[in-house]
Amino acid sequence: MPRPYRRRGPPLREVAESSRQGARWRPLALGAFAFVLLSILYPVFVVQLLADANFGILRPALEQILGHRWHGAFLLGLACLVLGAGLSLWRLRKLRVLSSRELQGASLISRLLARWMT
Repeated sequence: MPRPYRRRGPPLREVAESSRQGARWRPLALGAFAFVLLSILYPVFVVQLLADANFGILRPALEQILGHRWHGAFLLGLACLVLGAGLSLWRLRKLRVLSSRELQGASLISRLLARWMT
């Protein structure tokens, strides 16, 4: 029987939910992947897009819009990395599955740490 379609949530929720089942290294791997994707590959793609295209008068507006999203993507990637590392260490230390309340607290702390680090 096919599995029902499940919509993916925000990246932080996916990293937190990945710690519920499976190996202890899964949240760290998912957080590192999200960090590389959002903090390294997205800015390189945006810079390459702006360098290759000729936008004329729209170029300053696009640079400003993409600059704000660039900073937000970096913060989100950093928060995913911090959350994944923290949850992996927590599961390694406690050797048990985390409750939903603990996952919510961990994602809040990771967002605050990501804002503080930048």
